[in-house]
Amino acid sequence: MTGVQGDLFSPEGIELHPPPIEMPGLTMIAYTMLDGHQGLELYVALRNDSETPACGAAISVDLYDDNEQSLASSVTGVIGGSPYQVVDLPDTYSGCVPPGQVAMAALTDWPDDVLVDAVGHLAYRCPYFEIAVTPAGEFHVSNAERESTALGDVYRGTLTNQLEITVYSPEVVIFPLAESGRPLGMLSVQGTMTLPPADSWVFESAPTDVRGDDFRIFSFAATESSNE
Repeated sequence: MTGVQGDLFSPEGIELHPPPIEMPGLTMIAYTMLDGHQGLELYVALRNDSETPACGAAISVDLYDDNEQSLASSVTGVIGGSPYQVVDLPDTYSGCVPPGQVAMAALTDWPDDVLVDAVGHLAYRCPYFEIAVTPAGEFHVSNAERESTALGDVYRGTLTNQLEITVYSPEVVIFPLAESGRPLGMLSVQGTMTLPPADSWVFESAPTDVRGDDFRIFSFAATESSNE
């Protein structure tokens, strides 16, 4: 995370309760919580502080008011893992966050009556699998650009399959960022094609009215084993 370090948590004043464990894992290093058009939205940035890849990671968040009364809970998958091959199952691949790397998540499934002003503190956990894996390559994104239009910001780029296997249904997830690196929102684009090794997919997002100072793109695709 770079830029203005004092702008990592918005809104300010909400207590952040990390997981009650001593071992390092996925640490929340920034968040944006807001009242969106469809209800509460929470966008978080997480860093893998362990020495091993965090595979199949998820994040569970509990919100409480100032009187420690539970308001709501939500859970979702962590976005940003790189493709790894499972050592004991050579035909199986897993998305894992490498040590020291930043991943993100969007939690938008909250009760309609929960508002940001009611939140006094946030507690989270990030379960994941610690298994023997080896890097399998990457879904490389190149020529990434953002164009500001009258309808909003549009993101374009090219995803190339740098794995040694054919993959399916490529997808990119885009997080507009504040100058500090804090995620402000999320949008995604998914293709329906098959990508053999070294093949590419040119993507373009729908316009978004979330305008950031920077952006981060995470890329994915389904492997053959996940489609069986």
